[in-house]
Amino acid sequence: MLYFPFHDIHVPRVPNKMLTGKSGMGPRGDAILQMDWMTDRIVDELKRLDLYDNTLILCSSENCHMMVDGYADMAEELKGKHDPSSG
Repeated sequence: MLYFPFHDIHVPRVPNKMLTGKSGMGPRGDAILQMDWMTDRIVDELKRLDLYDNTLILCSSENCHMMVDGYADMAEELKGKHDPSSG
């Protein structure tokens, strides 16, 4: 079992420099890209170890789609047409 809690989307949002500015949605969007990037690394490693086909990956969150959380990252203004409450 691997338990890998992401901090990325929580404040302070500090995505790696390789992803900073890549989403076009500010620090929040870049932090989401970082979570996706890290998830891809985990999946790649499971495949390399020939464990992927016998692995259950669960993702969950204690958060809702709150865009304004007291952190001045312009998340609401930069979300564009993205609807964070959609499935």
